[in-house]
Amino acid sequence: MVGPQIVEWCERASRAIDISVAVNGIEVGAIRTSIEDDAFAAFEFLSALSSARGIELPAGTLVTCGALSGIHDVEIGDEATVMFEGIGTLDVKVAKRQSAE
Repeated sequence: MVGPQIVEWCERASRAIDISVAVNGIEVGAIRTSIEDDAFAAFEFLSALSSARGIELPAGTLVTCGALSGIHDVEIGDEATVMFEGIGTLDVKVAKRQSAE
């Protein structure tokens, strides 16, 4: 996904921001952290969890570390919103995977 440019992103990396996640309008996780402090640890956790579940993360995979606020279960049809203070919001609707055919 590509969104608008995040102004002064390098300077923001070390500043703490509020990050929250809602599923179907209900907040399921929130944290105040800096991306610099926790994003890499979250990616390592996601990588290990994915491997344990038999899910590959091949080179070039886009990863958003929503794991900063925890792992949140979703079902097909659910709508999730991730809010990054002062940066923006990401809205996702969970859909059934389409076959390549």
